[in-house]
Amino acid sequence: MGRSSDDRSRVAQGFALATLATTIGLEFTLPCVLGFLCDRRFGTSPGATLVGAVVGFVLGIAHTIRLGGGRPPGKSGDRE
Repeated sequence: MGRSSDDRSRVAQGFALATLATTIGLEFTLPCVLGFLCDRRFGTSPGATLVGAVVGFVLGIAHTIRLGGGRPPGKSGDRE
């Protein structure tokens, strides 16, 4: 069959994809949750939550772009 160049078993490949999805999900949500907890602790609502949301968004998007080859679509300079 058309097996890819990855010599790992399908289970190992599945776990690698699950780990990647979990990592990206945590990068998006964890800073926002930490900001919310800081807001509750210090009474600064909604300042830290908003900062956490922005930081989480930037981290998640940066990691997603890095996984996709480092360039946003359409910026490669190649004509198709």
